[in-house]
Amino acid sequence: MTSVLTIQSSVAYGYVGNAAAVPTLQRLGIEAWPVHTAVLSNHTAHPSATGGATEPAAVAAIVEGLAELGALGAVDGVLSGYLGRPGMAAVVADAVHRARAANADLVYLCDPAVGRAGRGFFVGMDVLVEIGEHLLPLADIATPNAFELSQFAHHRVETVAAAREAAESLRAAGPSTVVCTSIPGDAGEIVNLVATADGAWTVTTPRIDAPAHGAGDVLAALFLGHTLAGAAPPDALSRAVSGVYAVLAATAEKGGRDLALVGAGGRFRRRSVCRRAAAFRRRRARSGPGGPTTPPAGHRRSSAVGRPPGRRGWRHERRSSRASPSSANGRRCRRSGRTRLTSYQRSTRFFLMIACC
Repeated sequence: MTSVLTIQSSVAYGYVGNAAAVPTLQRLGIEAWPVHTAVLSNHTAHPSATGGATEPAAVAAIVEGLAELGALGAVDGVLSGYLGRPGMAAVVADAVHRARAANADLVYLCDPAVGRAGRGFFVGMDVLVEIGEHLLPLADIATPNAFELSQFAHHRVETVAAAREAAESLRAAGPSTVVCTSIPGDAGEIVNLVATADGAWTVTTPRIDAPAHGAGDVLAALFLGHTLAGAAPPDALSRAVSGVYAVLAATAEKGGRDLALVGAGGRFRRRSVCRRAAAFRRRRARSGPGGPTTPPAGHRRSSAVGRPPGRRGWRHERRSSRASPSSANGRRCRRSGRTRLTSYQRSTRFFLMIACC
């Protein structure tokens, strides 16, 4: 069975860090072995939180125990997130080196987890520097958000075109695959991009007004899980974004300040809908009355299945030829071969945006 060593923070209440990554990986059928770099009562967006960061020596002792057990050599992937204290990056790097020595095919995903737009940094500059020096050069995959990518690539990221350039700059520093999340898109949309040596792809979704604390941790776990299962980067991004979208939709329905990770369980597992990645296309700046203008986000809208009522740019899912023509599955259109959904199905299908496991 596939196994992942996940080294990041955790909380007793809610879903961030390992508290989000572990159940996410387990739902993909992956063994997840958590090592906590910090343990808190809850995430810090709540009015109060207790607990604190773990000492690097304590984390190193746990890694050493796994090595003595022989478990470190059986790891297929390593996932790192929020580190908390200076010196933790060196501990993570040592764990990656030792696991990779036993398994040359090991995949290491580094989620920097140093800050986000609107809040700024939530680690010290010394931690950020250590991640850039010790972890990103080791990583096969890096999953910064737009704010983090701006810091590590030293390139302002406000458009998809800028994210592509910054991702290529970061790829030159080590990771062969860079995923950038939370890129501003058109009004009411958010864009995610993956860049590899073969090109770049984007996945665009509507923005959901719901707390997103831990959403990046879920996406990183999903992307790593699908990559270990053999998915190509564009497909892994499509599946990961679909899974996060399902969780955020369930969170919006539930309300509160924490992800509805358990509440989205059924949608998380159902293989009905997936947002597909679209190849990145750079657009030239257009000249207007005021001179050159910046083009809208430099990407093509990603295609998707499961069109919500009244929303343009989405395409209905085609059912297989073996699908039942009964009213329970909708009525089949003879001319197009597509299924005509009932009004109830159309109103609910939009919310079944899930990871294609």
